[in-house]
Amino acid sequence: MGKRRRHRAGRHGEHDGIPSNANAPRPLCDCDEGEGGVIVSNGDLKSMEMGLYLGAYVEVLKNHHRDSNMVVAVGPARYAIARSTARLIFVQ
Repeated sequence: MGKRRRHRAGRHGEHDGIPSNANAPRPLCDCDEGEGGVIVSNGDLKSMEMGLYLGAYVEVLKNHHRDSNMVVAVGPARYAIARSTARLIFVQ
């Protein structure tokens, strides 16, 4: 009989300890300061017209969860957006 291999925890559905859903879209309001991503969905027309359009790379500059607003950057532009608006914007 050959050697039995032991199952290593986290081997299936993970890569280097990162869950397989790590690249799943998430609301912009859930990103921490310094994080960012490409906008894959935006349910707010006004923010799309401002420059937060699909395919744009957005970076979170200020996101204190006790504040009602957050500050994000798209290229050289800076925007203060309401947390309720940020819940409608999904990044990946």
